[in-house]
Amino acid sequence: MGIVNRVVPDAELETEAVELAGAFAAKPEAAMRAGRAAFMRQIDRDYRRSIAEAVEDFCKIVATEAAQAKLQAFADKRGPK
Repeated sequence: MGIVNRVVPDAELETEAVELAGAFAAKPEAAMRAGRAAFMRQIDRDYRRSIAEAVEDFCKIVATEAAQAKLQAFADKRGPK
């Protein structure tokens, strides 16, 4: 199912969880909100409709100035500003 993407020893769990939470917190809020909304919608809807709406959300996010700057940084092989 792809639910687990990493396994850590019990002693490292809290450190790993804090790092993962920090990685999510560093992402653009609009993108995270859109991703969560798409995920929540797909639970109760038709698969094709959910995919179409997720694509629409993604296109809206990619069109933002912040996303364009990050895509350009990636194309230029440099870190985002």
